[in-house]
Amino acid sequence: MDGYYLSRNENDQYIYIDHNGHSNGQSWQDARPFTYGYAAVQNEKGKWGFLNDRLDLIIPCQFDSVDWYYDKCYGFDKQHIAWVEMNGNQYMIDEYGNKLTSKPYQYIPSFNAASCDLSLLGSLYIILDPITEKYGAVNSKGELVLPTIYDSISVIGEDQYGLKLNRYTFVASSEGSSYISISE
Repeated sequence: MDGYYLSRNENDQYIYIDHNGHSNGQSWQDARPFTYGYAAVQNEKGKWGFLNDRLDLIIPCQFDSVDWYYDKCYGFDKQHIAWVEMNGNQYMIDEYGNKLTSKPYQYIPSFNAASCDLSLLGSLYIILDPITEKYGAVNSKGELVLPTIYDSISVIGEDQYGLKLNRYTFVASSEGSSYISISE
């Protein structure tokens, strides 16, 4: 919970209050609970940004949307990675608001809901190239580690994922071992 609770004020705007019921006076059109020390907030212009656990706006409200998942994972994951939308494009950002992906991708949620880990196998994030409509993966630095050439990528086990390319299916693990099966 990071020490603050989400509430609404008399103007029906969102505020954060401490355990004594005190607010710092900031109010937001929309807001999310803290996840890993950060909270996504929306200003009166409809743009999203992030507060830190001292209620400082550390990433300005500039995003059209912030991805959140299920009812407990909002914005940042445990690696301090978030996926945001800006001008119709999705980007991976770090806790300072720096874009980690050099070009826009569509993030494909594949994560552990219990831990709010947005990555596949702890360090890879499945992406979709919106132009080629092919899948790939980036690491937590935003580097492309699986090229966007695959027809699909899916988690098939705790430490395994499947890559489909044309009529071939590759099964790989985080250690890099793999085998190929041919689908007819």
